[in-house]
Amino acid sequence: MTTTAIVLDDGARTILEVWGERGPTIVCVHGMTSSRKAWTRLAERFDGRCRVAAYDQRGCLSPHAVFVQRGKACDGKRFAKLLADELDALAASWPRGTLPAAAAADQLQWRGVAAATCELHARESCAVSYAGELPLRASPGYRNVAVHDVADVAALRARLAPLSVQLKALGVASAGKDLAALADAAPYVCAIGSMQEPPLDAALDGLHPLTGF
Repeated sequence: MTTTAIVLDDGARTILEVWGERGPTIVCVHGMTSSRKAWTRLAERFDGRCRVAAYDQRGCLSPHAVFVQRGKACDGKRFAKLLADELDALAASWPRGTLPAAAAADQLQWRGVAAATCELHARESCAVSYAGELPLRASPGYRNVAVHDVADVAALRARLAPLSVQLKALGVASAGKDLAALADAAPYVCAIGSMQEPPLDAALDGLHPLTGF
């Protein structure tokens, strides 16, 4: 397996990963909330028979919000700062795509409101706001993320309810009863470390992936 940093025509950067050394080449393109790593299992399946190539699409891997439970080892305020530092460091190997004009305008507005109403950690490649108990406000994506406090799982469900069908995926950094209690909170709910590798039968927008075929 090899990884190569690629510079696109418009100057944006991405990462190309290739598995295998012989056979026909299969080029794989992932969807939203995913990455090139989503194709690892497919590459393993074709090992020795095909070369599998995948790259990171721009604008994916960008959650809108993170909810941190109060009273735990790391509170929301500290988590926001840590997340901003990690996202900034991540830009070297997982670069953010060039912002379209509309997204750049949305980012400017989102960051301006965040700076005026809460605590904002802005970097060139990302921004994280600590919004505490403020109402959830959709971000423009592109690694602009809001961190909110939440008391418990029940409170989280109440915060997510207004999103209704607009919520597509939910990653849970917990196991056991917390993950089970949130199983129906979004079309795709998983442990946060496996969000980029959904099972083949995972729901798409709440529907079976073969709906319509």
